[in-house]
Amino acid sequence: MKITFDFEKINSTSLKIENKAEEVKAQIGQVNIQQRLTYSEAKDLIVSVVGQKLIAFENEAKAIYNVRVNEFKNLLTDKIKDLPEEEIAKLREPDSQLTLIEAAKISGRKQNDELRNLLANLVVSRIKNDKTGKEELKNIVYNEAISTINKLTIDQLKIITLCYLLKYTSYSGIVSWDTFKNYLNTHIKPFLDFKNTNAEFQHIEYAGCGSIGISSRDLINIHKQQYSFYFLTWLRKTKLIV
Repeated sequence: MKITFDFEKINSTSLKIENKAEEVKAQIGQVNIQQRLTYSEAKDLIVSVVGQKLIAFENEAKAIYNVRVNEFKNLLTDKIKDLPEEEIAKLREPDSQLTLIEAAKISGRKQNDELRNLLANLVVSRIKNDKTGKEELKNIVYNEAISTINKLTIDQLKIITLCYLLKYTSYSGIVSWDTFKNYLNTHIKPFLDFKNTNAEFQHIEYAGCGSIGISSRDLINIHKQQYSFYFLTWLRKTKLIV
């Protein structure tokens, strides 16, 4: 009789490592299976994450919006405090209130203080010139001016203002060269520091606030035509000096 003994080390290190590796592999497989998302689940996850971010941004945006609107309210309140009661009473009109709301909305969206001040001035002018039922065109023009501001930059507003001042207005208070210089410094110079790019002018045309022509007018020639007496006087004095 022959007896053979086959001893197996069930506690060997290599067997433990192999078993552990299989266990980890099984766990990784389970994790991978659990982490898979269907399209619907992925969509819900994106909506949830983005939604939480948007809520945070929304609250911050609301706070900034409210601060700007309050600045506009304070500015406008200060500007209308000296208006007669009959003019302030025009704010009861639905059209006036809708215009005021539009101006406040634009002011809340923009961070520019110059724009906020301009909006407040337009609202005041709208109130003062409101003749409901008599001169509706003026009301429409002011309403359009307020809503159009939202489409333009400060530089574009400067360009439009400068073009209007030079082409369509003249200053009757000019009685000497000193008053003429004062006019230039006060009414013209503040609008000269704009971005002189094609994009600015093209967007003015796109917004329906002007048109780009092929001709141009020289600033000096414009003033020579508007205030010819003073230029002629200057030329005569120059000839006498020579």
